[in-house]
Amino acid sequence: MNEAEEQKTLSKRELQVLELVAGGATNQQIAYQLNISPNTVKVHLRNIFAKLEVVSRTEAVTAAARMGLIDIPAKETQHVEPFPTFPPKKVRLWKVLYLIMAVVLIAAVLWFVRPRQKRLIVEAPPVPFSDLTLAVGVPPQWKGLPRWRRLTPMPVPRARFALAGYDGRLYLAGGETPDGVTNSAYVYNPSRGEWSRLPDMPYSVDDVQGTALGGRFYVPGGASPSGKPTNKVSVYLPEARKWIAAAPLPEPLCAYALVAFGGKAYLFGGWNGDEYVSSVYRYDPADDRWQKMTPLPSPRGFAGAGVLSHKIFVVGGYDGIREMSSVLVYDPAAENSGLPPWQKGPDLNQARSGLAVAVEGASLYAFGGGLKGTISFDERYDAVSGGWSRLEVPIPGRWRMPGAATIGPWVYVLGGWNGDYLDVTAAYQSSFRIILPLGS
Repeated sequence: MNEAEEQKTLSKRELQVLELVAGGATNQQIAYQLNISPNTVKVHLRNIFAKLEVVSRTEAVTAAARMGLIDIPAKETQHVEPFPTFPPKKVRLWKVLYLIMAVVLIAAVLWFVRPRQKRLIVEAPPVPFSDLTLAVGVPPQWKGLPRWRRLTPMPVPRARFALAGYDGRLYLAGGETPDGVTNSAYVYNPSRGEWSRLPDMPYSVDDVQGTALGGRFYVPGGASPSGKPTNKVSVYLPEARKWIAAAPLPEPLCAYALVAFGGKAYLFGGWNGDEYVSSVYRYDPADDRWQKMTPLPSPRGFAGAGVLSHKIFVVGGYDGIREMSSVLVYDPAAENSGLPPWQKGPDLNQARSGLAVAVEGASLYAFGGGLKGTISFDERYDAVSGGWSRLEVPIPGRWRMPGAATIGPWVYVLGGWNGDYLDVTAAYQSSFRIILPLGS
């Protein structure tokens, strides 16, 4: 079975949902019978509609029945004999009171023995793993601010995508769009203000990040349209204009943090389909191999990562209960030296997850976020002063799941979600460079 056929095959859970829909069950009834949340039912229905290429419950049931996926029992009409009539009997008061007490007692017993909803490690979709089923609002207006420039919009609005800067260009792939999870890829040339279409990735994924290594664009893991994490790793070769496969991740992961350092890629935490993890993996392109490193002090996903002063900063994140303001500092040189590779860094001013992190010069930037709350400002960490300062944000609110990359003195922040999917391409001038003429 090829990738396209696999994506159109209904899972066992989706068939269960579809059979209950065919029986006339509501989302709440389906959630109760399958012991899942109503939001999870909505996500299953969204995936069913996409796979069957329909837009309603009725069309889904009809299409599934036509394909032989489910059976719809025919309704039979039966002749019902009328009940004989009898003269009314007098009911004694003590019998009425006895009946009421029995009903109350049975109801109390049923309340205490009712099946409980299982406690989940993470809240059910759409947040944090999808924004597709959220009510679409009106995105806030762009605020003109010093140092910020609004450039050519992205060809397709999207969030939760992979992004990396290389050779003066921005490479983008995958993510979630208003039409669902995608495999489309693009490159942006800032000097010309032009977007160009690249060959599609071999499969569709979101909740991914990307990095550039050795002139190649790496996109590890991610989540499929059904929400299942994958361990596949795709690599784009700009000069050959094609995608190839690299060594798979040691485990399926999405919603991780990713950064390149010293010619290698480092991947931190993420979601494995069951829980948030503290795993740390290092990829060496020379031998195409992933190696397990010292894990994070605590599990987290939807964090960001950047390299500053020869160390890796893992910023913010989400553990399934709360967004984090903590910053962890990882020293790759400390591995196998007997020294602890992890140290606690200075906390953010505001807890955030689903953020984008970029580094330019001696500054590390945290843009956006807001899985659980509103983000009212961005933040900048100064390696010299060792503290975080606030930056006014051109898109206030829940600007979550954008991408960020650095080219020269400019930090580019793209896409994301804020009431709807954004097509914004923004550039922040981190520093100013002055060229002085040399006299004789």
